[in-house]
Formats: sequence, structure tokens, C-alpha cells
Amino acid sequence: YVDHADGTVTHTPTGLMWQRCAVGQTLSAERCTDTAGDYTWEQATQLSSSLGGYTDWRLPTEDELISLVDYNAATIPAINAQIFPDTSASNFWSASANSDFSSNAWYVSFSNGYANGYGYKSSYYQARLVRVDTLVTTSTTTTTISTVATTTTTTQSPVGLTLSLSTGWNLLGNGWNQSLPVASVFGDAARITTVWKWDVAKIGWQFYSPTITAQDLQAYAAGKGYGVLSEISAGEGFWVNVNRSFTVVLPTTVPITGSGFQAGKAYALKNGWNLVAVGVAQSASEFNSVLSILPPVAGVVPQNLTTLWAWDNPQTKWYFYSPQLDAKGGTALTDYIASKGYLDFTAANRLLWPGTGFWVNKP
Repeated sequence: YVDHADGTVTHTPTGLMWQRCAVGQTLSAERCTDTAGDYTWEQATQLSSSLGGYTDWRLPTEDELISLVDYNAATIPAINAQIFPDTSASNFWSASANSDFSSNAWYVSFSNGYANGYGYKSSYYQARLVRVDTLVTTSTTTTTISTVATTTTTTQSPVGLTLSLSTGWNLLGNGWNQSLPVASVFGDAARITTVWKWDVAKIGWQFYSPTITAQDLQAYAAGKGYGVLSEISAGEGFWVNVNRSFTVVLPTTVPITGSGFQAGKAYALKNGWNLVAVGVAQSASEFNSVLSILPPVAGVVPQNLTTLWAWDNPQTKWYFYSPQLDAKGGTALTDYIASKGYLDFTAANRLLWPGTGFWVNKP
């Protein structure tokens, strides 16, 4: 980013100039003061500005807006907070309408970096304006992109997500479009006791332990009726039993989103219990919604799953979500959670994070 010291920055790889603050805020002493406005999609597409002396500011397309997402961010919101200070973990409108559904448009949630094409145009979201920086010439842009590509090639190291595992049971997930070799990642016998994966097709467990030989592993698994676990496939969750806390790096590639688990898609959920993972953070209710092939009706909670569960290792408790209870409204869901001693996704602002697995019971 190139800071122009007037509330704007240019992202040199794309040649786009952005306003550092959301519409409604003002940059002062490297902080975005005042309150960001909320707009319907129609209102957002009509926004204008003369910041920096330019009058061609506009709402970004979905592709342009998602280029601001920082998928390496360890904190919320998922954006470069130094360049875009005081950005709220909210939904931001793009100018891209949904070509299949006239009442919907695309937005990007900076609480998790997730892009969604089913935002109702009547909803109120925030906005950030953009323009093409005409001073960034084609040759300059090409040189910049070439430089970035060269740097990436020559200095590339394995891309991964670092997770801290605590003693006891840890529910992890491979939310990326790749297979995860179990023995090479979890082969430390001094720290790991066992690794388990649910085989939804066979309705049984696959098992691995670095503490016993491959031959003994085969014999033990056969005797217990388990399968031998060698890899975690894309989109699968898995358990790791740890006897000494440590950090592990899960390799990452293209992230899997919740829509990938829709019927007919590559990771379609099976009836019954599924142990799965996504590579982009989203809430339990969002995961349920994006399983809909058609956009859900406004105010209606779709019934795409029966229950969803995420494990909390430090508290040794389950987070619980039920769209049936959610659809009843009021306190039906929270009352049930409290009565069972479960943890509340919403109250704890708990998302389905990359690197973690979760159980889904599909009717």
C-alpha cells in the first residue's frame, strides 16, 4: 500500500485507490473517528465523495472488495488494521448484484473474510469507497506485479496455519482443498497419543498412533474394528489426543467455504453425523444458511441441519446450535443451551474457525 497522507491509499498490485475509513468516518491522527454509516444496497451504490480531490469514488465490486481481506490476520476484523484503522467486524456492501436473484447482492463480512451473494438489498451494511488510481500506469502496475511474483517464488516457504494444542482432546480440521498426511504432521510420539477421523461412509472410526509400529497399528485397529488412518481429506475434521501441549503447523491452500457442503457439491454432507471443517471463518448459523442452494427467505431460518457442535478444549464443553430452536425465536435456543450446560456460539462470539473441526448432524 502507498499512503497518500490524505485519507487514501493505493494498493499497487491492483492499481486501486481506497479510502482508509468507512463512509461516515474521518481519518484523524491515524484513527478513523465518528461512526460508520449503514446503508441499503441501493443507497450504497449512490454514495459519492471528493476525498483527495477526486470525484470518481464508487462502491467496489465484489472482487475488488475481497482483495482487502487479510486471510493471515490473527484477530478480527480480517483486514490490515494499520492501513484501515477502526474497521468494524461488519458486513460491507459491494456493487455486485446477484445475477440470479434480483433482490440480492454481494457483500463481504470483515468478521471472517467471507463473501456472500445472498445479502438482501434492503439490509443495512457499511461501505468503503474505491477508485482506479490513474497515476499508476500499466507499465508500473505490471512491474509491481512481476516483482511481487518474483519475490513470492524466490522466498516462498510452506504456507500454513499455526495452532496451539492443549493436553487432552483437540478437535481440529483440514478446511483446505488438499489431503493432510497424518504421520508426517502428527508423528511426534512424545506429544501425541492418538489421532481419530470419522469415516462417514462406513459409519466408523479411522485411527492412528505414533506410539506404536505400523504393523502393531494394523493389528490393533483390526482387532477393534477401526480403520487405519493415513490422511485427512479436504473438508474433514479430526480429533488429536495430546499428552503435552505444543504447536503444530497445518499446511494451507485454497480454503473451503460452507457452500462447498451443499447437496451435489464436492464435500456434500451425508445423512447422519459428519465431522467437517471450513477454511474461512463463519458462524454456526451462517454455515446452516449457506447450505441452502437457493437464498433463504428473509427472516426465515433454513432447516439444513439438525444440530451443529464444536468442542472447547479448555472448558471441556460443547458449543451447540440448532436451527429448529433458532427458528422458534425468542430465548428458545439460549434456554435449551443453558438447561443442558452447553456453550452458546452467539453469546461467546464463537465462530467456526479455520483449523478447527465441528460435528454436523444432517437429517
